[in-house]
Amino acid sequence: MPVSLSDLRNDSRKIRIFFSGDDLNIEVFPHRLTNDVLDQFRDASEDRDYDAMARAFGQVVVSWDLLGDDGEPLPINGDTFRVISTSIINHIWNEIAEAVTPKSRRQNKR
Repeated sequence: MPVSLSDLRNDSRKIRIFFSGDDLNIEVFPHRLTNDVLDQFRDASEDRDYDAMARAFGQVVVSWDLLGDDGEPLPINGDTFRVISTSIINHIWNEIAEAVTPKSRRQNKR
């Protein structure tokens, strides 16, 4: 049976990312991670446009359990992206890309 692109784009997946012995749980739309989204994020990063960075990230990430000092999940918005280190954001992007890359493709890279 044929599958539509919109159906694929709406499939979400939960992934777990390890940080210093703790887990960050993220729900993502794997089929929304496109070169265009990555370009939007990169361009926004270069321009230091934190709102645009969050919008690009939010096209892929449905939710996360990254907590603020108040113990509540941080919103995916420009204010959050102003305070998260670049290394954390890059680690999250890399882990998302690794998690959504088909295993056969990962094996071919080695």
